[in-house]
Amino acid sequence: MLSKEQFVETINFIKEQGKKEKEFIKTLEKLSPYSHCDCYLYDEYEQKMIDTLEAMFEDNTHEISYFCYDCNGLDKLEKKNCPKVNNKYLYTSLETLYDYLVKEMKSHGN
Repeated sequence: MLSKEQFVETINFIKEQGKKEKEFIKTLEKLSPYSHCDCYLYDEYEQKMIDTLEAMFEDNTHEISYFCYDCNGLDKLEKKNCPKVNNKYLYTSLETLYDYLVKEMKSHGN
């Protein structure tokens, strides 16, 4: 299993690569102001990495995807979108997401 540090580094790598792709697309669009570039080359790679992390953590409820996309964890985290139970957030950072995933794995005997 990945350490917490490795997990955070991996998600941050995914985040940084996505930002670089957006900058690349902006640069291409500046070269030709009359064209629009829909060449999101990184999206499939990003999703494969997230799928792999979900498999490693046996994340059948897709909490990693939820954090990255619904909570906007790959851009500017929107805490208000993070899931709550009994009015308490399950996770609001990569570190607390990791802790939640490990706790869930242990509760299922893994």
